[in-house]
Amino acid sequence: MRVSMRRHGKMAILHGIVRLMPASMAKVFGGSRHDIEQAGAICYRRAASGIEILLIGSRRNGRWGIPKGGIDTGESPWHAAAREAFEEVGALGTCEVEPIAYFFHTKTRRRLPARVSVFMLEVGAMATSFPEKGQRASMWVTIDEACEYVWSDGLRDIIAGLTLSLEDREANLRRRYSR
Repeated sequence: MRVSMRRHGKMAILHGIVRLMPASMAKVFGGSRHDIEQAGAICYRRAASGIEILLIGSRRNGRWGIPKGGIDTGESPWHAAAREAFEEVGALGTCEVEPIAYFFHTKTRRRLPARVSVFMLEVGAMATSFPEKGQRASMWVTIDEACEYVWSDGLRDIIAGLTLSLEDREANLRRRYSR
């Protein structure tokens, strides 16, 4: 890890060392291996061809991913995921309250590690007006296509495992409501 002493000083070096430590040891030094907690939503819908996922492009570099962002103080992570889905792409629907997985990425501007809690959001409607309308590209794709487009290896692994996960959910719902 390269650190500019002029710009960041001794704290940046300590921060860099803490990021490489096991999480339990990092806490002793008052740090963590991920400085930013984010929430993201895998927005999906059922189509005639099967499950489709809504991908969005980054405003900065156009890389494909999912709606994600910071968790406001006092806000639950699943609510933050649903809020980000609406703000970034206008997706409205039902968001699960438990994350299905996590992935890590680095916030490029400040080079800080972030952990993203990923929630499933079944899209029921798309808003015609939302805060970031016109700022990002978006597209509905199959699970296989999504795996080809997304830039993050961690997110790609999560999406690749969705087929079985969604099939299991469908089977559980059928069993629950057929009684």
